[in-house]
Amino acid sequence: MKPSVTFRRANENDTGELLVMMSRLCQMYGSVFNEQLSKTNLHKIINDESLGRVWVIFCDGVTAGYAVIAFGFSFEYGGRDAFIDELYLKGEFRGKGIGKEVMKFLESEAVKLGVNTLHLEVDIDNDAGEALYLKSGFSSKGRKLLSKKIIK
Repeated sequence: MKPSVTFRRANENDTGELLVMMSRLCQMYGSVFNEQLSKTNLHKIINDESLGRVWVIFCDGVTAGYAVIAFGFSFEYGGRDAFIDELYLKGEFRGKGIGKEVMKFLESEAVKLGVNTLHLEVDIDNDAGEALYLKSGFSSKGRKLLSKKIIK
């Protein structure tokens, strides 16, 4: 039987659970997790709709993960664009088609939010994630994303 996947906009009451999942996402990819900075940023994005959206993902009524879309603006892409900045599913919910439902939901919400283009990054060794994103219609533009952190 296909699992029932639902979504709810995150609110301040979700912060504790979101921080746990964010920490696990960082652990998966060997990133440093800064709990205080993540808590501050969650507060900002939850309370300022101009920044983006955070959703809690449920599978059959159980918290399965979360997703974040962060807004930007691009002349190249015709105005408002957005990054799927974070997408996390707990281990027991992976490989069951839930990611596909999440991607459909995020695209649908992006359209409602006036987003012209969705972007995302995928780690070079995340074959399952890359396959999901390609099946969801994402493609490489043959470019490399270069980043420089200017504020610590």
